[in-house]
Amino acid sequence: TTIDRYLAVGLMTLIGFARVVAWWFSAGCLVEILIFGQIIVIAINKYCNSIEYKNKWIWAGVFAYSGVCFVLGIYPAWQVPFFYVFAIISLFYIINNKKVEKWSFKLLLPIIIACIFILINVVYFYLMSKDSIIAMMGASYPGKRVSALEQMWYLLFRYPGNLFLAIDETQLAPLNQSEAATFFSLFPAGVILGIISLKKRKDKLTKYLLIFTMVFCAYIIFGLPELIAKITLLSFSPTNRSAIAFDYLNIILLFRVLSLKLKIPFRLGLPLAIATGIVVACLSTVYYLNYLSKPLLFITSIILIILFLCIFLYF
Repeated sequence: TTIDRYLAVGLMTLIGFARVVAWWFSAGCLVEILIFGQIIVIAINKYCNSIEYKNKWIWAGVFAYSGVCFVLGIYPAWQVPFFYVFAIISLFYIINNKKVEKWSFKLLLPIIIACIFILINVVYFYLMSKDSIIAMMGASYPGKRVSALEQMWYLLFRYPGNLFLAIDETQLAPLNQSEAATFFSLFPAGVILGIISLKKRKDKLTKYLLIFTMVFCAYIIFGLPELIAKITLLSFSPTNRSAIAFDYLNIILLFRVLSLKLKIPFRLGLPLAIATGIVVACLSTVYYLNYLSKPLLFITSIILIILFLCIFLYF
């Protein structure tokens, strides 16, 4: 969000107070994965932009500690998809820095030692827990379960129902609150604005995020062949878990685009907000079945139209 504090507060609110964070706060290591994954991205950014060499060692230490905490979360269903999200952002900072600072062994030494530190800890943990890990991988979950070719496009529009989960769960069955909870991503607002922004301003981070979002979206809609799923380790992550990382990614993309402060005319923003709000609300009923009654669906449409209108006009 560069230096826009209002956007920073909005970003913090959508992530920190997300329904999925509330539900998985003390289980599944989701919060730990989010915290340490984001710290890793910050550490890489600061490492790349540090002028004083001692500061690179400090940020390499932060990277090493956070990396160990992230890896030892041992919940692949969250770790794998979120790893790709954090990796694409980190890749931007690394490539961006390469153009302004020539890499050398001395420059890379702190981060190399940090990676060795992470590897040593992972190996030590594996050796100490080898029997337990082998037994766990032999179980039906997570060892033998393979997630591939799960075509779940409706998960892209799961977030609107989160508006009411805290106050009403009537008719939610056969779903449950923990599985329905996700980040309120406001998809596809980020994608729409990202495409528009590429024509007006060539922001490389927006480009990276947009491309990865489209690839991620295709994965959720069409799934992956089993071989590719195993190679990418996404076989460990059911699509309904990966979709939560997709929603998180969309929030990051949306606020990155909003920080560019480009303008959409009101005559274009209003009909676009109305159409997007109605379509998203209607598509969300595919996932929620009977939960979103006609009154709730109408309220959802109004709320989404207002939110999309504010976003498009702010943009």
